[in-house]
Amino acid sequence: MDLLIPVKLKNNPMDFNEYIKTINTEQTSSLNYIRSEEVQWSVPGSLKIKVSDAGVLLPFYGDTTVIPLEQSDFEPANQFQTELRNNLEGMFAEPLLPEHFHITLHDLSNGPEEAPLKNQMESNAQKCREIFDNARNYFEKHPEYRTVKLHSTYVYNSCNISAVLGFAPASDRDYKLIMNLYNFFDDVVYLNYWLRMHLTLSYFTTKEFTKSEVHKMAKVMDDINNSRKISIELDLMKLAYQRFYSMNDYRTVFHVG
Repeated sequence: MDLLIPVKLKNNPMDFNEYIKTINTEQTSSLNYIRSEEVQWSVPGSLKIKVSDAGVLLPFYGDTTVIPLEQSDFEPANQFQTELRNNLEGMFAEPLLPEHFHITLHDLSNGPEEAPLKNQMESNAQKCREIFDNARNYFEKHPEYRTVKLHSTYVYNSCNISAVLGFAPASDRDYKLIMNLYNFFDDVVYLNYWLRMHLTLSYFTTKEFTKSEVHKMAKVMDDINNSRKISIELDLMKLAYQRFYSMNDYRTVFHVG
């Protein structure tokens, strides 16, 4: 394992500057759209299987690899959720618990029923253990590489599913460490998209919002983005293989360190 090699995302070289430019373009485009007169809100099916019409987080199952936020970052991160919810009443499902705040490294399996996923999750866990063991050995040999620093970018609407806080690596070193680690998990479950680091702040309700409601959302997000930024440090030895039972119930099965 060498986490400082040049990054390839889906076999295409992408350097740090190009990555930063790409995610900034994506996130500002999302914000520009909800400010526009052309905006139309539709409720995706992928939200309806996670959130009930009453705004309750439904049973939803799967496994994933995540890096938990440090406890000292819970409150600064939760202030983004609080500000959104206080200014956009009725637009969000039940609050997410800060104790589960995390940055997803690599999605694995998920669905509304647990039974069909059991065999896949067992296979995922076995493959992840091998990668975690290699990562542990790497970080024990190179303790200076076990932490990465991220800067927040924007609060934005992610696919009409959730309001998220985007993050970007602070440096080329941080970028290489986290992206090269992400790539190993494509051998567990291959994803046709690459990592956009984010913290999910709140899931939307299944209501179809009006244009004026979406414009209000845009204004609140703009106000937050103009006034609030944070930086966080992630400990890659705390990378965890977790299983979840709803979007408010994540349980660690094992971790790197």
